[in-house]
Amino acid sequence: MYDPDDITEEGEGAFDTAVDDGFLGAAGSSAVVMTYGENEPMCLTVKAFGSAPPLRLTGWERVAEVGIVSRSGRLEVPSYDGGDEGAGARLPNLAVKGPGRYRLRAYARGPEGAEEHLVVVFPGRSAKKVVYR
Repeated sequence: MYDPDDITEEGEGAFDTAVDDGFLGAAGSSAVVMTYGENEPMCLTVKAFGSAPPLRLTGWERVAEVGIVSRSGRLEVPSYDGGDEGAGARLPNLAVKGPGRYRLRAYARGPEGAEEHLVVVFPGRSAKKVVYR
């Protein structure tokens, strides 16, 4: 996920941070969620909230949360070349409150069958990473 109007070298560090962590990394206006397998089928659900939703751990193997910044008021999931994106639909802007600081909470389970990820985004000031599971 990233702010398409704020691509910087700092944001490129999100991938390295996620690789080092094995699951989730963020830097500046970018965040990266790693998958269990490369080029394997997966289901991604993305939701945006106006405030922090309840934490749901049941049924998820990995759950973590990071801070991300939107300077332009846009946070988007990049499209995946060669993959299906919401049955061809473009994913919405996730910066529901415009420019500012957000929290990104990522959930993952798999890889039995299709891997599943749930990413929720909501306004929040903390840049601290929190690992719940």
